[in-house]
This record gives sequence, C-alpha cells and structure tokens, in this order.
Amino acid sequence: MSERNISISPYAKADNLIDLKGYVSLDGVDERIEIPEKKHLILYNYSLANGDIIVPRNFETVRIFLKPQFVKSRSLNDFHHLVLNGESAENTLKLRLQVYCKVTRWCSNQLILSLSEVSVRKEIYFDIPVSEVKEEIIVSGFITREKGSNKNETRKANAIYSVLSSCDEISIQVDERKEIGGNHLPIFPEDIGELLFDIHGLENDFELPIIKYSEDFKEYFVKDNLKTVNTTFMMAMFYFLDSYLKWLLFKCKYDAHDKNHKGLIETFSKYCGISKANLIELVEEKKFSENQIKEYLILSHKLLHGIQVDSPVKYVKELKLMIKEELK
Repeated sequence: MSERNISISPYAKADNLIDLKGYVSLDGVDERIEIPEKKHLILYNYSLANGDIIVPRNFETVRIFLKPQFVKSRSLNDFHHLVLNGESAENTLKLRLQVYCKVTRWCSNQLILSLSEVSVRKEIYFDIPVSEVKEEIIVSGFITREKGSNKNETRKANAIYSVLSSCDEISIQVDERKEIGGNHLPIFPEDIGELLFDIHGLENDFELPIIKYSEDFKEYFVKDNLKTVNTTFMMAMFYFLDSYLKWLLFKCKYDAHDKNHKGLIETFSKYCGISKANLIELVEEKKFSENQIKEYLILSHKLLHGIQVDSPVKYVKELKLMIKEELK
C-alpha cells in the first residue's frame, strides 16, 4: 500500500462564499454575452441573437463585467469565524479579482473590493487585450487578510495577504480548440485484439483509468483532418466521459492535490453544469449512497447534453459540415 501525504491548511478557510456573476461585452456588439452558471463560456463562434458569429480574434479587447455577490443564504456574518477575536471582517478582509491566461502567462492587475461592496453587488470590469492571450482566459477571486497581527489563535490566519476563501473560477474560451474531453483523458494505442476501444484500470481507486485503442489505427487517430476519425470520437466521447464520471463518483479516492483528479472535476463541472465545490462534496460522499446514485443519473443526462452543446466541438454544426462535404 502506498503512503500519500495530504497537506492541510494551517488555518481555517471557507471557499465559495462569494459567487462571481457577470457578462462579456465587445466593441460594436450591442448584445451582452452572459457568463453561464457553470462558469464556462465558449466565446469562440458564439452565436448572437441576430445570427452573427463571434470570433474574438477580430476584436482588440474583450471586456469582462463582474458583479460579485454572496452565495445564497450567505452573508458578511459567514466571514467572522475566519478573523481573529476582536477583529471586524469588514475592515480586515478584501475580495481580490484578477484575470489570467495559463498559456501566455498574461495576467491583469488585481481589482480589490470591500465586503460591503460585495453586499451591494458593485459592478467592476476588466479589459482583456486579445493579442496577449491564447486559447482560454480564467477569472479568479479570493478573499485575503489585508492586515497582519501579532495575535496567535489556533487555526486562525494572522499574516497579511493570507487567502481565506476562493471563488469558483470562470473560464472563457477565446480560440478554437478541437479536443472534446479536455487534456485529462489519457488515450494510447495497444494490441487489444478485435476491440476498437477499451478502458483499462477502472478497478483502480486512485490512478486514472486509461483509454486504449487498437494499434492498427495509430497512424490515423493522430490526425485531426480525417472526417471518419472525428466522427468516431464524437460518438465515442459520451461513453468515455460517462465511464470516467462513474469512476470518479463510485471508485475514486479523491485527492484535491492530484492534477488528474482536479482535471476531471473541472471537466465534469463544465459539461454537467455543477459547481466544483458541489461536485467534490458528491465525490467525497459514502460510495453508492442513495443520494450519490441519484445525482449520478442526473449528471449523466446533463453530460450528454453538455458534450454536444458546451464543448468546443459543436456536434450539430460539425456533423452537418461533414455531411455536406461528403455529398459534394
């Protein structure tokens, strides 16, 4: 049995107390583009109400408007247990917001709001230079201490800029990306007999299962310009992702520090319309509990919808294009 070290924060934290709501605005476009509840917006090829299609590279900047607010049933009182005795959460804590791009390493300046400004849902915005970013931009928010203290209390942060709470991130896709399942599904060629696909390792409780495909197709499956290959993966992707969803819920011993586990959480949060925090709670429930089984059935249905509508590959559009090409 392998031993795994799980790091524990030295002080109390409470994530997802503040929700980031907002929309995107583009120069010359009257319609504002709302950021979905699932926190993932595919801006590339976005269809406006008038039928126009958005290609972000045709614009110099993308403006992101945000209106942070306390999540339902939460208030300023929920932050008092995070500060030291005698301190005011309002005077000690601030919400910091920023936008960054993992690919280009571009990062905006941070905008800082008081908790009272969150209470009144103050609106702020970021201007994103399209030439400085690539593929996807991320909006993040976190609550920090703005004052240091010499007082020591068990499980209480006293250092300035300690992060006490994080918000669910917003991702906005600005470029075309062909992959459907993200970068978190390992797939390799292998001699698997008469099978085209198989998944190995579903009995593991920690290591991510691996998708195997017949090595006879190795020279074809590495290409992205073959319509038959693209159609094959479009049709197979629901089974792949649904198998990983079942593995994550009913088998996985979730580790918040494992990048593959975190990658699955991000993928299913995006396609199933569930917050990362709620999905993690579901994963950490007792395996095969009545609620876990019920929620899986709901998420599985949402997954079928999300893969077709919310992935970079729009199924209806892609298949129509393939059919038209084939009919020529």
